Amino acid sequence: SVALPLLPRFGWFGSGLDTWATVHRLYGHGEKGGAAAHNVFLLVWLELGVVGLALFLMMVFAHLRLAWRTSTSTPEGGFPVAIEAACYATLVILCFCDDLWMKPTWLPWILAVWASRNSRLGTSKSRSKMAELSEESLANVGGDPGPAATRH
Repeated sequence: SVALPLLPRFGWFGSGLDTWATVHRLYGHGEKGGAAAHNVFLLVWLELGVVGLALFLMMVFAHLRLAWRTSTSTPEGGFPVAIEAACYATLVILCFCDDLWMKPTWLPWILAVWASRNSRLGTSKSRSKMAELSEESLANVGGDPGPAATRH
């Protein structure tokens, strides 16, 4: 309810990146200091406009699709499923907070990309090429790598 009255003024083009506190102080309810927007989607809409909100939503749903595809296609299951669950949990949390610019907000999305990349390497020809290169480099170093290299 704090951010909604500001949408007619800043909804189309936005107020600028990370300007919520200033906009709320100047055009909001006249409170000193900046009250929270209490919703990341409203915050993005006010700061980045309609185009920024559309791009943000596209990014969120693309990452959710990526996390879902990774968790359903990976035989090891547990870790990609946990990342997918963390992405959905973060999506719910974003509806009630305005911590968009904090690192913990972005961590599940970064892990989703990492898990996707990791699963693609595990199923593609590049994995066998990497194994060949590592065996070749061990042979060039000379001899037995020892027990430390064979641990998993």
